[in-house]
Amino acid sequence: PGRMRAKKKPIDRVPVTHKEGGLTKIVLKNPVETQSEVEILGEGPAAASAVVAKLQELGVL
Repeated sequence: PGRMRAKKKPIDRVPVTHKEGGLTKIVLKNPVETQSEVEILGEGPAAASAVVAKLQELGVL
C-alpha cells in the first residue's frame, strides 16, 4: 500500500539557480608531523616479559 502511494505522489521540481563565482577552492594543509619512536622489545615468547614491563611502565597494567 505505501509503495503505490509513493508512486502516485507528485514530484516537486525546483529550478536550479546559478550563483556568481561558481565553486571556490580552499587550500588543504597536511597536519604537522609528530615525532615517534619504535623500541623493539625482542622476538617471540621471550619478548612477553619485556612487553609486560613496558605496559606497567606506561601505567596500562
